[in-house]
Amino acid sequence: MVLISTACGCSQEHPGEDIYRNNCSQCHAMSGQGLRKLYPSLDKSLYLSTRIAELPCLIIQGSKTAIKTTERRKSSFMPPIKTINTAQMLLLIDYLQQRWATGGAPVSEQILDTWLSSCST
Repeated sequence: MVLISTACGCSQEHPGEDIYRNNCSQCHAMSGQGLRKLYPSLDKSLYLSTRIAELPCLIIQGSKTAIKTTERRKSSFMPPIKTINTAQMLLLIDYLQQRWATGGAPVSEQILDTWLSSCST
């Protein structure tokens, strides 16, 4: 993780950005715009607003079926991120919400645990 001092007039990188870069940007791009019809844009994604409780399961389990986005279904495979821990998941979700969501409350560890317990195995 690289943090740049604000004393130099530079902005700090969000700690979740590095997790996103290493696990998500290959498909969704650093801009979050995805790749045409293959990978959905994260901007105003339903998974960052009305379907936020489903996001942790999608992240750790991936998907082999079409994923519904704000504009249409995308028929793409999303690989799971099996190595992510709770602290990293919280940072990643916070980064995604701050960068591309239309609003929403921060996710606590307790809420995340509840969401993760609902994941089908």
